Amino acid sequence: MSARGFNLVELLLVTAIVAVVAGIALPKYGAALARYRVDSAASRLSADIRAIAETARARSERHAVVIDLASDRYTSYRRYGTADQDAGATIELGVKPYDVDIAKVTYSSGTAITIDGLGRITRGATIVLQHRGEARELVFADEALPSAVLIHATPPIKK
Repeated sequence: MSARGFNLVELLLVTAIVAVVAGIALPKYGAALARYRVDSAASRLSADIRAIAETARARSERHAVVIDLASDRYTSYRRYGTADQDAGATIELGVKPYDVDIAKVTYSSGTAITIDGLGRITRGATIVLQHRGEARELVFADEALPSAVLIHATPPIKK
């Protein structure tokens, strides 16, 4: 009885097929991962601003979110603009799991997104988040509730 195995030609053929399939799938996986990262970061920022607005409303205090463009992070502040303001959480978007760049921030006025004691945005901003060819623009409008944030795809910005 002889045992039948695979010869070299069969092994090379299977290896070539696997390499071709992997070559087709890898770019699609990379693009999907980039989309996932910017969508997750946009959802996180939007949810955090909604939560901060709820806290501001519940405590009747002015809160703010300051975006740090250079280090790809944002920090929330309680009692913003008063002598006893204090920093809340700082969220790093430039590291995993998000690993996105804050490409652009345009405030309607001032240097922060501010939320009044009624939970309304009093000074808004437009923020662009991007990762490897995928970008999302978030628009937090003045005099709006944070639940009304607009998030849409936008072309990436060269830093």
